[in-house]
Amino acid sequence: MSRTMPLAHPFDDDKLKEECGIFGVVGVADAANFVALGLHALQHRGQEAGGIVVHDAEHGFNSARRMGYVRDNFTSAELLQTLPGNIGIGHVRYSTAGNKGQTAANSYKPAILDNGVRITVPPFIGTGEAIIVNTDTMEYSERA
Repeated sequence: MSRTMPLAHPFDDDKLKEECGIFGVVGVADAANFVALGLHALQHRGQEAGGIVVHDAEHGFNSARRMGYVRDNFTSAELLQTLPGNIGIGHVRYSTAGNKGQTAANSYKPAILDNGVRITVPPFIGTGEAIIVNTDTMEYSERA
């Protein structure tokens, strides 16, 4: 008769999950370039969408999110110049559940402006954070 032993720790049944890919660097000039190379190496982990976020002491946080392959989206010098910083992290997405397609790369959450107008903003925007809104369309434009 076979008996199963109880788990000694809640993570004992945790198994490697081979879906998305994440790559980060700290303390290198042009971190976005290194993150893009790292994501290219991890492209097999996710081919639906990807994104890079970097931080620079002078420019703050900057990000780029795109649908599709890393090689098609994160190799242009023009894009990488918009991502200054010496700290960066990137992600390639492999959908197993949840949003797929364009909503996976561009998920938004509801927000209410000081004047009571409801808009949607990216999930990284915090409460009380200053943003720029396109007053013609009443859509989020960028951080202030």
